[in-house]
Amino acid sequence: MKRERRFLFLILLLGMAWPAWAQVVQVSRGNKTIEISLSESVKVDPEIAEIKIGVQNYGRSKEMAYDENVRVANQILQALLDAGVPRTSIETQAIKLERPSTYGLAETPKEQQFSASQSWIIRSPAGEAQKIVDIAVGAGANEVEDVEWSASDPTALEAQANAAAIAKARKVADATARQMGIKVGELLYVSNRVVRPYDLQGGGGGQVAAFGYAVAARVRTPLKLFPGKVERSATLTVVFALE
Repeated sequence: MKRERRFLFLILLLGMAWPAWAQVVQVSRGNKTIEISLSESVKVDPEIAEIKIGVQNYGRSKEMAYDENVRVANQILQALLDAGVPRTSIETQAIKLERPSTYGLAETPKEQQFSASQSWIIRSPAGEAQKIVDIAVGAGANEVEDVEWSASDPTALEAQANAAAIAKARKVADATARQMGIKVGELLYVSNRVVRPYDLQGGGGGQVAAFGYAVAARVRTPLKLFPGKVERSATLTVVFALE
């Protein structure tokens, strides 16, 4: 009877602590198991960067706007290739040739009758992102949308999150069992639901983590990128046997 009261008190105590722990502990005396539901995250330094850059310009005619855009775009791409960026790492994201909106303007300036723009996504090692942005802006890019940071092996990172969650579940199970005067046995069952930042994604990112800004081609002060951590979270339900 005394053991039963201690068990009921423990379950009540765990129920009160759940909002702070963000986990659920259930003990089944019938089949001698303990079930833990919780989440755990791991964060690592980014290994891969996806950089979005572009160039936009205006002209009196569509030919003038288009030709100037092609000239600057080729200049940017050649500068990147000369710096050692593989052509296979550069992907065209968007190309536009259009008349700018005249909403709110009495008259469109003669020099801005047409607008032309191009943008690219460049994939590179995270440590090369700063150099790529500097080269692109120096060569004429006047748009830098954002940089997305990621891991080179997302599957391995998710496996780390799972392992961390299982280890945490074992600690919780052991602590609970000790208070009941029993021991935790083998792992019987794991149910996994991986949660990314910005589910958690976009970092992030997770989120994968992300960083973004816009710049003008005239800027000469070096831009500084601050890579964010890449995060993966695992939400598990883990069942252990009780001895």
